[in-house]
Amino acid sequence: MTWRARIGIEHQEVIDRFPENAMNHWGTLLYKLVCDPYTATVRYGEDDRIVRTAATGPLIVVLLLNERTTTLTVLQVVHLG
Repeated sequence: MTWRARIGIEHQEVIDRFPENAMNHWGTLLYKLVCDPYTATVRYGEDDRIVRTAATGPLIVVLLLNERTTTLTVLQVVHLG
């Protein structure tokens, strides 16, 4: 099953400013997230299977997962580089 990604304009603006290396990490991570967000993430606080965190290279992403609509919503994007 493929999930849909929802990225708000404020988060997309952050992503658009990533350097090339971080953009490559983002592309790989986004692919993994839409394929299977549960294997590409870890729990965030209490494991409610709703709020999850993913990290790769210089990126940390916090997501909200909706199993009913198979939509993942980006809540926060951090570039540590």
